[in-house]
Amino acid sequence: MAIVNVEIAENSSKLNLSVSEESPSELNLSVFEETTTVVVQVVENQIVDWTSTSIDGGSPESANLIQVRRGTASNWASVNPILTEGEVGVETDGIGTGNVKEKIGDGVKDWNSLPYKSSGGSDDAYSKVAEVDIGGVRDGDTVESTVKEALDQLLSAPFKSLTYSYSINYSLVEKGLSVTPTSTWNIAPNDDTVTDVSILRNNIEESNQGTALSGSYLHLDSIDFSSSTSERTYKIDITSTDAGLNSTPRSVAFVAPTYAGVLAIANVDETNIKTITKYVRSRATQNNISFSPVLQRYIYAYPKSFGLLSSIKDPSNFEVIGTFDVSEITFTLADGTSEIMYIYVSNADTTQTNFLQDFIF
Repeated sequence: MAIVNVEIAENSSKLNLSVSEESPSELNLSVFEETTTVVVQVVENQIVDWTSTSIDGGSPESANLIQVRRGTASNWASVNPILTEGEVGVETDGIGTGNVKEKIGDGVKDWNSLPYKSSGGSDDAYSKVAEVDIGGVRDGDTVESTVKEALDQLLSAPFKSLTYSYSINYSLVEKGLSVTPTSTWNIAPNDDTVTDVSILRNNIEESNQGTALSGSYLHLDSIDFSSSTSERTYKIDITSTDAGLNSTPRSVAFVAPTYAGVLAIANVDETNIKTITKYVRSRATQNNISFSPVLQRYIYAYPKSFGLLSSIKDPSNFEVIGTFDVSEITFTLADGTSEIMYIYVSNADTTQTNFLQDFIF
Protein backbone atom coordinates (compact mmCIF):
# COMPACT_ATOMS: atom_id res chain seq x y z
CA MET A 1 0.00 0.00 0.00
CA ALA A 2 1.23 3.56 -0.75
CA ILE A 3 -0.05 6.62 1.15
CA VAL A 4 0.52 9.99 -0.47
CA ASN A 5 -0.10 13.26 1.38
CA VAL A 6 -0.38 16.27 -0.88
CA GLU A 7 -1.03 19.88 0.12
CA ILE A 8 -2.56 22.01 -2.62
CA ALA A 9 -1.91 25.70 -2.78
CA GLU A 10 -4.85 28.07 -2.53
CA ASN A 11 -4.94 29.05 -6.20
CA SER A 12 -4.34 25.60 -7.62
CA SER A 13 -7.12 24.19 -9.78
CA LYS A 14 -6.11 20.61 -10.54
CA LEU A 15 -4.10 17.72 -9.08
CA ASN A 16 -2.85 14.95 -11.36
CA LEU A 17 -1.71 11.81 -9.55
CA SER A 18 -0.27 8.70 -11.22
CA VAL A 19 -0.27 5.53 -9.14
CA SER A 20 2.25 3.64 -11.28
CA GLU A 21 3.53 3.65 -14.82
CA GLU A 22 1.92 0.29 -15.58
CA SER A 23 -1.54 1.29 -14.41
CA PRO A 24 -1.98 5.06 -14.15
CA SER A 25 -4.81 6.30 -12.02
CA GLU A 26 -5.70 9.97 -12.28
CA LEU A 27 -7.45 11.99 -9.58
CA ASN A 28 -8.55 15.45 -10.70
CA LEU A 29 -9.82 17.74 -7.96
CA SER A 30 -11.11 21.27 -8.27
CA VAL A 31 -9.84 23.39 -5.41
CA PHE A 32 -11.66 26.51 -4.36
CA GLU A 33 -10.95 29.13 -1.70
CA GLU A 34 -8.96 27.17 0.91
CA THR A 35 -6.02 24.81 1.18
CA THR A 36 -7.04 21.16 0.84
CA THR A 37 -5.09 18.17 2.14
CA VAL A 38 -5.73 14.96 0.17
CA VAL A 39 -4.73 11.49 1.39
CA VAL A 40 -4.76 8.78 -1.32
CA GLN A 41 -4.47 5.02 -0.59
CA VAL A 42 -3.38 2.76 -3.43
CA VAL A 43 -3.86 -1.04 -3.40
CA GLU A 44 -2.76 -3.14 -6.37
CA ASN A 45 -2.80 -0.10 -8.64
CA GLN A 46 -6.37 0.75 -7.61
CA ILE A 47 -7.26 3.93 -5.73
CA VAL A 48 -9.47 2.50 -3.00
CA ASP A 49 -9.30 5.13 -0.24
CA TRP A 50 -8.83 8.87 -0.08
CA THR A 51 -9.86 11.53 2.41
CA SER A 52 -9.97 15.28 2.18
CA THR A 53 -9.97 17.84 4.93
CA SER A 54 -12.15 20.10 2.85
CA ILE A 55 -14.72 18.91 0.32
CA ASP A 56 -17.34 21.65 0.63
CA GLY A 57 -17.53 25.15 -0.80
CA GLY A 58 -16.82 26.63 -4.15
CA SER A 59 -18.84 26.89 -7.31
CA PRO A 60 -19.80 23.91 -9.51
CA GLU A 61 -19.12 26.02 -12.55
CA SER A 62 -15.45 26.28 -11.61
CA ALA A 63 -14.92 22.47 -11.45
CA ASN A 64 -12.93 20.86 -14.22
CA LEU A 65 -13.28 17.12 -13.46
CA ILE A 66 -14.03 14.94 -10.44
CA GLN A 67 -13.35 11.19 -10.46
CA VAL A 68 -15.06 9.59 -7.49
CA ARG A 69 -13.58 7.01 -5.18
CA ARG A 70 -13.44 3.67 -7.00
CA GLY A 71 -12.02 0.17 -7.07
CA THR A 72 -12.86 -3.42 -7.90
CA ALA A 73 -15.50 -5.21 -5.83
CA SER A 74 -12.88 -7.54 -4.36
CA ASN A 75 -10.65 -4.64 -3.32
CA TRP A 76 -13.54 -2.80 -1.71
CA ALA A 77 -14.48 -5.94 0.23
CA SER A 78 -10.87 -6.54 1.28
CA VAL A 79 -10.03 -2.99 2.44
CA ASN A 80 -13.60 -2.44 3.74
CA PRO A 81 -13.26 1.29 4.48
CA ILE A 82 -15.81 3.54 6.16
CA LEU A 83 -17.05 6.12 3.66
CA THR A 84 -17.69 9.57 5.05
CA GLU A 85 -21.25 10.86 4.99
CA GLY A 86 -22.29 11.52 1.40
CA GLU A 87 -19.09 10.03 -0.04
CA VAL A 88 -19.62 7.89 -3.16
CA GLY A 89 -17.78 4.62 -3.83
CA VAL A 90 -17.97 2.88 -7.21
CA GLU A 91 -17.21 -0.73 -8.12
CA THR A 92 -15.26 -0.58 -11.36
CA ASP A 93 -16.15 -4.13 -12.41
CA GLY A 94 -19.39 -2.94 -14.00
CA ILE A 95 -18.05 0.07 -15.86
CA GLY A 96 -18.92 -0.23 -19.53
CA THR A 97 -21.53 -2.94 -18.92
CA GLY A 98 -24.47 -0.79 -17.81
CA ASN A 99 -24.48 -2.52 -14.43
CA VAL A 100 -22.35 -0.16 -12.33
CA LYS A 101 -22.79 -0.58 -8.58
CA GLU A 102 -22.15 2.18 -6.10
CA LYS A 103 -22.59 2.91 -2.43
CA ILE A 104 -22.97 6.18 -0.51
CA GLY A 105 -21.31 6.46 2.89
CA ASP A 106 -22.99 7.46 6.14
CA GLY A 107 -19.80 7.95 8.15
CA VAL A 108 -20.64 4.94 10.33
CA LYS A 109 -20.98 1.69 8.38
CA ASP A 110 -18.02 0.05 6.68
CA TRP A 111 -18.20 -0.79 2.97
CA ASN A 112 -19.41 -4.34 3.42
CA SER A 113 -22.28 -3.18 5.65
CA LEU A 114 -23.52 -0.45 3.32
CA PRO A 115 -26.37 -1.15 0.88
CA TYR A 116 -25.89 -0.43 -2.77
CA LYS A 117 -27.39 2.79 -4.08
CA SER A 118 -30.90 2.43 -5.49
CA SER A 119 -32.80 4.98 -7.53
CA GLY A 120 -35.56 2.72 -8.82
CA GLY A 121 -33.96 1.98 -12.18
CA SER A 122 -33.67 -1.44 -13.79
CA ASP A 123 -29.93 -1.54 -13.08
CA ASP A 124 -30.12 -0.59 -9.41
CA ALA A 125 -28.69 -2.98 -6.86
CA TYR A 126 -31.13 -5.30 -5.10
CA SER A 127 -30.87 -7.63 -2.12
CA LYS A 128 -33.65 -9.88 -0.80
CA VAL A 129 -34.02 -13.25 0.90
CA ALA A 130 -36.69 -15.26 -0.95
CA GLU A 131 -39.62 -16.49 1.15
CA VAL A 132 -41.07 -18.87 -1.47
CA ASP A 133 -39.87 -20.82 -4.51
CA ILE A 134 -40.27 -18.63 -7.57
CA GLY A 135 -38.66 -19.06 -10.97
CA GLY A 136 -35.01 -19.95 -10.56
CA VAL A 137 -34.96 -18.75 -6.94
CA ARG A 138 -35.49 -21.14 -4.05
CA ASP A 139 -37.05 -20.38 -0.69
CA GLY A 140 -34.25 -19.05 1.54
CA ASP A 141 -31.93 -18.02 -1.33
CA THR A 142 -30.52 -14.50 -1.23
CA VAL A 143 -30.99 -12.51 -4.41
CA GLU A 144 -28.23 -9.89 -4.24
CA SER A 145 -27.59 -8.20 -7.55
CA THR A 146 -28.97 -5.52 -9.77
CA VAL A 147 -32.71 -5.56 -10.43
CA LYS A 148 -31.94 -6.61 -14.00
CA GLU A 149 -29.91 -9.59 -12.79
CA ALA A 150 -32.57 -10.44 -10.22
CA LEU A 151 -35.23 -10.50 -12.94
CA ASP A 152 -32.99 -12.69 -15.09
CA GLN A 153 -32.71 -15.11 -12.18
CA LEU A 154 -36.45 -15.08 -11.47
CA LEU A 155 -37.28 -15.70 -15.11
CA SER A 156 -34.79 -18.53 -15.54
CA ALA A 157 -35.88 -22.17 -15.54
CA PRO A 158 -37.46 -22.99 -12.17
CA PHE A 159 -35.79 -25.38 -9.77
CA LYS A 160 -37.10 -28.87 -10.43
CA SER A 161 -37.67 -30.79 -7.23
CA LEU A 162 -37.05 -34.45 -6.59
CA THR A 163 -39.82 -36.88 -7.55
CA TYR A 164 -40.14 -40.55 -6.71
CA SER A 165 -42.42 -43.57 -6.57
CA TYR A 166 -42.57 -46.24 -3.87
CA SER A 167 -44.70 -49.37 -3.68
CA ILE A 168 -44.95 -52.79 -2.14
CA ASN A 169 -46.25 -55.74 -4.10
CA TYR A 170 -49.15 -56.36 -1.69
CA SER A 171 -51.79 -54.00 -0.45
CA LEU A 172 -54.81 -56.26 0.13
CA VAL A 173 -54.23 -59.93 0.91
CA GLU A 174 -56.65 -62.80 1.45
CA LYS A 175 -57.18 -63.30 5.14
CA GLY A 176 -55.73 -66.65 6.20
CA LEU A 177 -52.64 -66.38 4.01
CA SER A 178 -49.16 -65.08 4.87
CA VAL A 179 -46.97 -63.03 2.51
CA THR A 180 -43.48 -61.49 2.41
CA PRO A 181 -43.68 -58.09 0.69
CA THR A 182 -41.10 -56.56 -1.63
CA SER A 183 -40.46 -52.81 -1.62
CA THR A 184 -39.74 -51.15 -4.97
CA TRP A 185 -38.68 -47.54 -5.54
CA ASN A 186 -37.61 -45.20 -8.32
CA ILE A 187 -36.21 -41.70 -7.70
CA ALA A 188 -35.70 -38.84 -10.17
CA PRO A 189 -33.47 -36.31 -8.33
CA ASN A 190 -33.84 -33.62 -11.03
CA ASP A 191 -32.12 -30.52 -9.56
CA ASP A 192 -31.87 -32.03 -6.07
CA THR A 193 -29.24 -34.45 -4.71
CA VAL A 194 -30.14 -37.69 -2.91
CA THR A 195 -27.96 -38.34 0.16
CA ASP A 196 -29.63 -41.39 1.73
CA VAL A 197 -32.30 -44.04 0.99
CA SER A 198 -33.65 -46.27 3.77
CA ILE A 199 -36.33 -49.00 3.76
CA LEU A 200 -38.26 -49.38 7.00
CA ARG A 201 -40.76 -51.74 8.55
CA ASN A 202 -42.68 -50.82 11.70
CA ASN A 203 -40.77 -47.47 11.60
CA ILE A 204 -37.47 -49.33 12.10
CA GLU A 205 -34.82 -49.28 9.39
CA GLU A 206 -34.55 -52.73 7.86
CA SER A 207 -32.21 -51.89 5.00
CA ASN A 208 -30.07 -48.87 4.11
CA GLN A 209 -29.77 -48.52 0.35
CA GLY A 210 -27.18 -45.73 0.34
CA THR A 211 -28.01 -43.36 -2.52
CA ALA A 212 -29.55 -45.98 -4.84
CA LEU A 213 -32.05 -44.19 -7.08
CA SER A 214 -33.98 -47.36 -7.89
CA GLY A 215 -34.24 -50.94 -6.73
CA SER A 216 -36.25 -53.69 -5.05
CA TYR A 217 -35.88 -55.09 -1.56
CA LEU A 218 -37.43 -58.34 -0.28
CA HIS A 219 -38.36 -57.86 3.36
CA LEU A 220 -37.06 -60.26 5.98
CA ASP A 221 -40.26 -61.57 7.60
CA SER A 222 -43.64 -62.77 6.38
CA ILE A 223 -46.85 -61.24 7.73
CA ASP A 224 -50.44 -62.41 8.13
CA PHE A 225 -53.71 -61.20 9.61
CA SER A 226 -52.41 -61.80 13.13
CA SER A 227 -49.56 -59.32 12.56
CA SER A 228 -50.15 -55.93 14.16
CA THR A 229 -51.00 -52.92 12.01
CA SER A 230 -47.53 -51.42 12.62
CA GLU A 231 -45.83 -54.68 11.66
CA ARG A 232 -47.72 -54.54 8.38
CA THR A 233 -46.54 -50.96 7.64
CA TYR A 234 -43.58 -50.37 5.34
CA LYS A 235 -41.91 -47.09 4.44
CA ILE A 236 -39.17 -45.47 2.40
CA ASP A 237 -37.19 -42.52 3.75
CA ILE A 238 -35.40 -40.45 1.10
CA THR A 239 -33.06 -37.71 2.32
CA SER A 240 -31.96 -35.05 -0.15
CA THR A 241 -29.97 -31.83 -0.06
CA ASP A 242 -32.86 -29.53 -0.94
CA ALA A 243 -36.05 -31.25 0.21
CA GLY A 244 -34.66 -32.86 3.37
CA LEU A 245 -36.66 -35.93 4.31
CA ASN A 246 -39.28 -37.45 2.01
CA SER A 247 -41.22 -40.29 3.61
CA THR A 248 -44.00 -42.45 2.20
CA PRO A 249 -45.64 -45.35 4.08
CA ARG A 250 -47.38 -48.34 2.55
CA SER A 251 -49.44 -50.88 4.47
CA VAL A 252 -50.83 -54.36 3.90
CA ALA A 253 -54.44 -55.23 4.84
CA PHE A 254 -56.04 -58.64 5.13
CA VAL A 255 -59.65 -59.45 4.28
CA ALA A 256 -61.75 -62.58 3.86
CA PRO A 257 -62.78 -63.25 0.24
CA THR A 258 -65.96 -62.22 -1.55
CA TYR A 259 -67.65 -64.82 -3.81
CA ALA A 260 -70.06 -64.32 -6.72
CA GLY A 261 -71.58 -66.88 -9.12
CA VAL A 262 -74.45 -69.31 -9.61
CA LEU A 263 -75.41 -72.57 -7.86
CA ALA A 264 -78.33 -74.90 -7.60
CA ILE A 265 -80.22 -74.14 -4.42
CA ALA A 266 -79.32 -77.56 -3.02
CA ASN A 267 -75.63 -76.75 -3.33
CA VAL A 268 -75.58 -73.47 -1.43
CA ASP A 269 -73.04 -74.29 1.27
CA GLU A 270 -69.46 -73.33 2.20
CA THR A 271 -67.79 -75.99 0.08
CA ASN A 272 -69.66 -75.11 -3.14
CA ILE A 273 -69.59 -71.33 -2.60
CA LYS A 274 -65.78 -71.56 -2.43
CA THR A 275 -65.78 -73.00 -5.97
CA ILE A 276 -67.38 -69.94 -7.60
CA THR A 277 -65.51 -66.76 -8.55
CA LYS A 278 -63.45 -65.34 -5.67
CA TYR A 279 -62.55 -61.69 -5.16
CA VAL A 280 -60.16 -60.24 -2.58
CA ARG A 281 -61.56 -56.76 -2.06
CA SER A 282 -62.44 -54.28 0.62
CA ARG A 283 -65.97 -53.18 1.43
CA ALA A 284 -67.23 -51.32 -1.61
CA THR A 285 -70.01 -51.42 -4.18
CA GLN A 286 -69.32 -54.04 -6.84
CA ASN A 287 -70.80 -53.27 -10.24
CA ASN A 288 -71.45 -55.30 -13.39
CA ILE A 289 -70.95 -58.77 -12.02
CA SER A 290 -71.83 -61.18 -14.81
CA PHE A 291 -74.03 -64.22 -14.11
CA SER A 292 -75.01 -67.02 -16.53
CA PRO A 293 -77.34 -69.34 -14.58
CA VAL A 294 -79.03 -72.38 -16.09
CA LEU A 295 -81.96 -73.08 -13.83
CA GLN A 296 -79.78 -71.87 -10.96
CA ARG A 297 -79.67 -69.13 -8.31
CA TYR A 298 -77.52 -65.98 -8.12
CA ILE A 299 -75.05 -66.15 -5.20
CA TYR A 300 -73.21 -63.23 -3.58
CA ALA A 301 -71.23 -63.96 -0.40
CA TYR A 302 -68.87 -61.70 1.61
CA PRO A 303 -67.60 -61.06 5.18
CA LYS A 304 -70.33 -60.10 7.63
CA SER A 305 -68.05 -57.33 8.91
CA PHE A 306 -68.86 -55.38 5.71
CA GLY A 307 -72.49 -54.99 6.80
CA LEU A 308 -75.70 -55.58 4.86
CA LEU A 309 -76.24 -54.49 1.27
CA SER A 310 -78.46 -51.47 0.72
CA SER A 311 -79.38 -52.30 -2.86
CA ILE A 312 -79.07 -54.79 -5.74
CA LYS A 313 -79.70 -53.46 -9.26
CA ASP A 314 -80.37 -55.38 -12.50
CA PRO A 315 -79.18 -54.28 -16.00
CA SER A 316 -82.19 -51.96 -16.34
CA ASN A 317 -81.28 -50.36 -13.01
CA PHE A 318 -84.36 -51.82 -11.35
CA GLU A 319 -84.13 -52.54 -7.64
CA VAL A 320 -84.12 -56.34 -7.13
CA ILE A 321 -82.83 -56.75 -3.56
CA GLY A 322 -86.30 -57.97 -2.62
CA THR A 323 -85.79 -61.07 -4.80
CA PHE A 324 -82.82 -62.21 -2.65
CA ASP A 325 -82.72 -63.98 0.69
CA VAL A 326 -79.80 -63.38 3.07
CA SER A 327 -78.34 -65.79 5.62
CA GLU A 328 -75.11 -66.37 7.57
CA ILE A 329 -72.58 -69.18 7.16
CA THR A 330 -69.31 -69.58 9.07
CA PHE A 331 -66.38 -70.24 6.74
CA THR A 332 -63.03 -71.78 7.65
CA LEU A 333 -60.14 -69.75 6.18
CA ALA A 334 -56.83 -71.04 4.84
CA ASP A 335 -55.08 -70.74 8.21
CA GLY A 336 -57.90 -72.52 10.06
CA THR A 337 -59.45 -69.38 11.52
CA SER A 338 -63.18 -68.69 11.11
CA GLU A 339 -65.06 -65.91 9.38
CA ILE A 340 -68.84 -65.30 9.43
CA MET A 341 -70.13 -64.59 5.93
CA TYR A 342 -73.33 -63.03 4.64
CA ILE A 343 -74.81 -65.15 1.83
CA TYR A 344 -77.26 -63.51 -0.62
CA VAL A 345 -79.21 -66.06 -2.74
CA SER A 346 -81.86 -65.20 -5.31
CA ASN A 347 -85.21 -66.81 -4.41
CA ALA A 348 -86.03 -68.43 -7.78
CA ASP A 349 -84.26 -70.53 -10.41
CA THR A 350 -83.51 -68.68 -13.63
CA THR A 351 -81.65 -69.02 -16.91
CA GLN A 352 -79.68 -66.03 -18.25
CA THR A 353 -76.53 -65.27 -20.22
CA ASN A 354 -74.12 -62.59 -19.04
CA PHE A 355 -76.75 -61.04 -16.83
CA LEU A 356 -75.12 -58.05 -15.09
CA GLN A 357 -75.98 -56.97 -11.55
CA ASP A 358 -74.71 -54.34 -9.12
CA PHE A 359 -74.28 -55.05 -5.39
CA ILE A 360 -74.36 -51.83 -3.43
CA PHE A 361 -73.42 -51.19 0.22
